[in-house]
Amino acid sequence: MLLLEQGANVDETNVHRATPLHKAAYYGFTECCQLLLSMGANVHAQDVLNATALHKSAFNGFVKGFLQIFQLNDLARHTRCCELLIQHGALMDCKDKNGATPLHMATYNSHAETSEFFLKKMKEMLMNSSDASDG
Repeated sequence: MLLLEQGANVDETNVHRATPLHKAAYYGFTECCQLLLSMGANVHAQDVLNATALHKSAFNGFVKGFLQIFQLNDLARHTRCCELLIQHGALMDCKDKNGATPLHMATYNSHAETSEFFLKKMKEMLMNSSDASDG
């Protein structure tokens, strides 16, 4: 936070065009994501694979062994992170370079809770759009 208060770019990218929000979402650090979003982080930023922070959170990373050692592999934290990102405007239908959506990423890695969350959100969106067009 100190760096951000001193004027650091909240959307600074690394060599893979990943932002701090991508990294925080990848590890399911919801509070960090909240801080970055409150400082103006771009929820729609895409890395070199066109993945957004929502893709990263849904995917849950490759480093499960490391996360388990430090008891950080709580899949619910990624679902909460996905919910936060969507509340801030992240698009559930955004596709990466391979055509994968965040739902694809969660399903690919057998993250049932996160997959169910996306399906529920999509159903809500469809119901709301149907109600709006009926009215």
